[in-house]
Amino acid sequence: MYHQHETEFDPSAGDETAHEGSVGAALDAQLPRVDADISADDKGQGPAEQPRGDGNAASTGKIPRVSSLGSSPTPHVAHGVQEAAEQRDHMREPVHTTASDVAAPADVRWPGSKPPTVDPYEPRPRKSRRKAAVAGAVVATLVLAVAGVAAFAHFNPAPVSVTVNGIAVSVAPNVTAQQLEDAAVAAGMEAPVHGNHLAIDGSVIEEGGGEPYSVNVNGQAAPDGPLQLQEGAQVAFQNGADTTEDFTTEELPAPSGVERTGTGAIHAYIAGTPGKMNRKTGAESGVQVDEMTEEPVDGQLKCYNADTGGDKVIALTFDDGPWANPDTTRQILDILEQNDAKATFFTVGNCIQNAPDQVKRVFDAGHEILTHSRDHAKGDGNGVDLTRMKPEDQIAEITEGYDAIEAVTGQVPATVIRAPGGNFDGDILKTLEPYVTFEIGWNIDTMDWSRPGTDEVEKQLMKAGSGDIVLMHDGGGDRSETVEALAECLPKLKEQGYRFVTIDELLAYNNPEDM
Repeated sequence: MYHQHETEFDPSAGDETAHEGSVGAALDAQLPRVDADISADDKGQGPAEQPRGDGNAASTGKIPRVSSLGSSPTPHVAHGVQEAAEQRDHMREPVHTTASDVAAPADVRWPGSKPPTVDPYEPRPRKSRRKAAVAGAVVATLVLAVAGVAAFAHFNPAPVSVTVNGIAVSVAPNVTAQQLEDAAVAAGMEAPVHGNHLAIDGSVIEEGGGEPYSVNVNGQAAPDGPLQLQEGAQVAFQNGADTTEDFTTEELPAPSGVERTGTGAIHAYIAGTPGKMNRKTGAESGVQVDEMTEEPVDGQLKCYNADTGGDKVIALTFDDGPWANPDTTRQILDILEQNDAKATFFTVGNCIQNAPDQVKRVFDAGHEILTHSRDHAKGDGNGVDLTRMKPEDQIAEITEGYDAIEAVTGQVPATVIRAPGGNFDGDILKTLEPYVTFEIGWNIDTMDWSRPGTDEVEKQLMKAGSGDIVLMHDGGGDRSETVEALAECLPKLKEQGYRFVTIDELLAYNNPEDM
């Protein structure tokens, strides 16, 4: 054990040996405290208290002085410091304690020294821990409360007033478009709808299958999700646009129509000019729609009377033959021959089959044979009216009439017809345009088909003038009045300077396009 003696601490002393002794004494006093602190720390207790007593240097206010042998601390002191440091390092890493870290107690510190360094690893008192825990809990509670208020305000914002399609609505600013629509509909707005999916002719293929309806907020497309509306926002729901099916396109000629113009006994076809069109066929519906790309020029059925330029010619015509029983056609042929007259016979196909010899004689005599239809338009049961028949039947009535003539004469007849009853207007004009060049009416109707009496037939026949076409009948019944009137009138007309010509000869006087 080393020797020590007490001396009064004199700050003004310059004795180096005294200074060293004071440091050594301070270190010796602190070493047990370090050990006690470490032991208490390991046990979860606070630092051990410094022992106090009357003989203690700290209690007397005096610092023990350590004897020195030179300028260095005694080996015993150095060894004690080293041993204490090693023990502390072994008990608690990574705290490193040196002699300079150990401060003297507050009541023995010399002036100007720093307070003792607090060990960061030294446990806090339990009371301080409890206070910290309480403070932390309070702070956490406040944070949660503030967060809850903020969350409530976020998810339950105050409503705003907006205008939807002219209707005032009060809603939360973060509503979706669907929620806003429901509120506006409840307030009287008509619900928006999706567009329809259409065929190319405008008919509906799928209702609601077009473009979806849209929503605009202040003129801008509404975002997906919450709208984030502002007070006074203007919202517009717009119905979706319709869509149209895909289609294929085929370019075709556009047929021209036929317009009847003028008046007169001669009805001439003047061809029009076809246009161009696109025929669209719907990919889904199969519907076809024609779109004109170049308008056609309609043709005409031009009606006029022959202008013979002063020539005194009359065209005698006989319908409904040939007729063999009674032998009316033969009798008429005899009278014509006696008066050097030519005539035109508008024959019925069925009658040709019954009297082919009569047809042959008409042809051989130089008269003209034209068709009056296949069976006088009786095929549809509606009597003498081609216009009441189906288009395909109208065509058959004419073409089969041509065939009957050719079968007997061996010659293709001219495409000049007389429609039964003179009924030739409306859609039939376009239907028969490819098959007919002229349809022939009359200027003088002798009404012989009604058997008004020979005198009445003669009266009508004598009205004929230059360029007139006279209607009579050689078939269809008893035509004895016609035979008698014809025999009486032809010599008289001939004496007046008239010649009797065929329809073909009469048509040669004029160009229909000039009439």
